[in-house]
Amino acid sequence: MAINSLPHTEREYFRNKVAENLEQLKQHDRNVNRTARSEHNTIKQIITKIQNNKATVTSAEKGNTIVILPMQQYQLKIHNFITNNSFQIAKTNPTKTYQNQVRKTINNTTWLIKPEHRWKHVNLYPTEPTIRALIRPIVNWQHAPAYKLANY
Repeated sequence: MAINSLPHTEREYFRNKVAENLEQLKQHDRNVNRTARSEHNTIKQIITKIQNNKATVTSAEKGNTIVILPMQQYQLKIHNFITNNSFQIAKTNPTKTYQNQVRKTINNTTWLIKPEHRWKHVNLYPTEPTIRALIRPIVNWQHAPAYKLANY
């Protein structure tokens, strides 16, 4: 429509320019797709090698670094961390019990925490801490019952 509204002498010039631009866009799109396919194939090959060699990918604590470890070494790190720190296996999940104790403690304080601020120091949906073995094992306590109270 825009080209048809131009004078007759200029229409053919702009049609050629638009056709050239469309061809360049098509060529660029082909190159992008070819690169994306190549990257996708490379990632699939890496995943296959990791799975075939029974390894795992984990991040290296801080920064944007990843580490590929044999699964046995990863499991050994976690096992050593648990045994060296005297963890014990619980028969039941004590999270609810601890949550109730934390709530009672907060509600029974008369001078330490103002009543209108007590809700800020309770994890509403607490879960047991989780462990991840990076270069060294890390325990995530953020969802534990007393985490917010301990920060306070």
